[in-house]
This record gives sequence, structure tokens and C-alpha cells, in this order.
Amino acid sequence: MVQLGKAAEALPLLETAIRAEPGIALGYLYRAQAYEALGRREEALADYKRAAALDPALRSFYEEALAGPTQAAQRSWPKPPAAQALGLLFALGAALVLWGLWRAARFIG
Repeated sequence: MVQLGKAAEALPLLETAIRAEPGIALGYLYRAQAYEALGRREEALADYKRAAALDPALRSFYEEALAGPTQAAQRSWPKPPAAQALGLLFALGAALVLWGLWRAARFIG
């Protein structure tokens, strides 16, 4: 969603995914890119750092962010290991279901 210019919409889904699976580095990386796209640099740096701590292969994203602000869409997105990708997809799927239920409840009520 961030790559499609929908960082503000992606942020609550990423936050839900991170709460569900706090040990998955990609959740922090993607939230950092959403924060960066929204101009929230300090929060982005904190998430890049957390992602790098969880997965040293993502350290280059943190180092690039420290070097200076860039557009999140200009960075290459990592290819996640299968286990991390499945965990993150599960958490994002759960977040989407909860979001859909919340929207439906607002529409009905």
C-alpha cells in the first residue's frame, strides 16, 4: 500500500500486524517506510533500527535512512524469507478482517 501512495491507510494495518507478530522484522521495515512517506522521520528511524536489530540483513535500510531522508518508494523492497512473509501476511490478513468488521459495524450502526 505504501508503494501505491496509501501510507496513511497502510499504517493502522501495519500497527495491528506488529502487535500480532512483534518479532517479524518486515513489519517494522514496512511501517518505517510508511512513516517516512508521511514525513514522520523520527518514528521511521526508530522502526528501521528495530527492523535491523531483528534482522541484520535489513541494516542497509537503517543506514540509508540515517544518511538522509528519501522517498520510501525509491528504496528497493526486500524479498522476505518465507516464514517471515507468511507470518506477516497472516497478521496483515487478520488486521484487514478486523478493519472490515469495524467498517461494517460503523455502516450498520
